[in-house]
Amino acid sequence: MKRDVITKVNGFHTMDGAGVRLSRVLGLNTTKDFDPFLLLDSYDSTDPAEYQAGFPGVPARGMELITYVKNGTMRHRDNLGNDTTVESGEVQWMTACSGILHTEAFLPVEHLVGVQIWLNVMNDEKMDDADYHIIKNDDIEEIALEGGSLRLLAGRYEDHNGYMGKHQPLDMYDISIKAGASVSIPTPDYASVMVFSMSGNVKIGGTPVDERSAVKLSQGDSIEISADTDSDILVLSSVETGERVVWGNTVIMTSERDIETAYRELEKGTFFKTKK
Repeated sequence: MKRDVITKVNGFHTMDGAGVRLSRVLGLNTTKDFDPFLLLDSYDSTDPAEYQAGFPGVPARGMELITYVKNGTMRHRDNLGNDTTVESGEVQWMTACSGILHTEAFLPVEHLVGVQIWLNVMNDEKMDDADYHIIKNDDIEEIALEGGSLRLLAGRYEDHNGYMGKHQPLDMYDISIKAGASVSIPTPDYASVMVFSMSGNVKIGGTPVDERSAVKLSQGDSIEISADTDSDILVLSSVETGERVVWGNTVIMTSERDIETAYRELEKGTFFKTKK
């Protein structure tokens, strides 16, 4: 059974970090509909002044922060000792869980394109150890499709395997489709699936999906995507948590008490836990 669009969300421009202009597509008001995808921010700029200020000193807990640098370069530092550079085509997979303090900054390029996704973590795993990983270009397989191509950023596609996260499962595809072409993407029928159009306009089950908009799909075992223009589409497939979500800025828990505990720990200097 083919999946259809059941919810569509358009992003809005906002500023975050120390002065980064971005499009916020998913957030507080979409949490229930897009479970387990909490947040999706899109970066698309030809002006370095819009993003060079970066994101300094952000403490996070209770989710995984996954950044796909489609085009550009991102510098990362954190309290785990990581000091890395994420290049065009690569993915940064940061597991906040019990707590991580991180900074990011995009370096000047002709055209910055990327997305950051927050993936929820089940309540009984939220206080697991923080972790960090870069999915390098050499670890990303490109698969030819009839009508386009697919970069397997993470998870599985048919009999192909990519990087596997340790918490919520995630299949993450960057799919390129030529104008006038279409592709068929198999999906597990139990999965929670969303699609984000990074560039170009497509249709899913006859429903238009405009550039830089996200859609949640109905249940089914495949997605049919047709492109009106040359398009790059991000397909994300995971499993719903079904749990309550309480936001405390960059802390995501299941109760107000846990949010209060996190901020008391920040004040006392006990927020960041030692790896077991």
